[in-house]
Amino acid sequence: MAITAQLSSGIAPLGLEEFIALARNQVDVNEPESALQLADALAGLALHPHLMRDAIQKQVRAFLQGNRQVSYTPQSIILGGSESFYVRANIWTPPRLAGAIREQEERIFSYNLAHDHNFAFLTAGCFGSGYRTEIFDYDPTQVVGYVGERVELTHLEDTTLPKGKVMFYRERRDIHIQHAPAELSISLNLMLLSPRSQHTEQYFFDTAKGVISGIPEAAYVYRRASLAALLGAVGDEHALPVLHGLLDEHCNRRVRVSALQAIHQLQQRANQRCDIAERFVDDGDPLMAMAARSLHDGAVLDAGLDLASAADLYKRD
Repeated sequence: MAITAQLSSGIAPLGLEEFIALARNQVDVNEPESALQLADALAGLALHPHLMRDAIQKQVRAFLQGNRQVSYTPQSIILGGSESFYVRANIWTPPRLAGAIREQEERIFSYNLAHDHNFAFLTAGCFGSGYRTEIFDYDPTQVVGYVGERVELTHLEDTTLPKGKVMFYRERRDIHIQHAPAELSISLNLMLLSPRSQHTEQYFFDTAKGVISGIPEAAYVYRRASLAALLGAVGDEHALPVLHGLLDEHCNRRVRVSALQAIHQLQQRANQRCDIAERFVDDGDPLMAMAARSLHDGAVLDAGLDLASAADLYKRD
């Protein structure tokens, strides 16, 4: 389950550079729970009296000096890091408006949206009373990965992230729903970066129904898959060798699914025999087999990102 760190007493404020130096020495991306060794340090960083002031001033100064690559969004500021981790501050605001604009605010801040993560991270409350969050557990090894798939979810706790509290979220185990705080709040995240996370999937969930409800297309793994899908939409026969290479050799199953669909799409457009799916109807990966059977039966799926309509095709055998 998501772990609430047991902190030492008398934690002193810690500077950003000192924290990054500690993280360089202690973080092992192959052992994500190594981040828990930094719980006291992250709590100390959250206590630094000028951390956010200095971070915002740095971003503003860079922008005024002509740097258009500032690492700021309405929801987060990148504070620093290395090749294996980075530190960011997340800003959480109470929704201020109503109607469609409020819905847009909630999407920006991922409020009321159950989701897991394709990376592990350590988080600490830094400012304000913090958001409220509902936390669930699931077993990703029991999930195929299509929208509408039933998933066994276990409710773990409802909690908050006030200033001084530190929690560790496991990669693809912990699902949480963040609810808007009562006041402006800021959290600090130590985000672990591993080569594995580039190919690790991530989902949205409907916790009431116990199903996968969607897929965050902005996640790295799906952005890669979307390029293959785009090639199918705008390419021609000259794109086929590239797509066949992705289909036969790429390590990521979402990319392979999108490549398969793109090849099928190009063959249809050229009025060629669409027989590519036949090779994969019994593929060892159930998601790939679903996509292939769907194409073989004349269905059309959206870039491999919504396979609910293919689920029965796979299960019928």
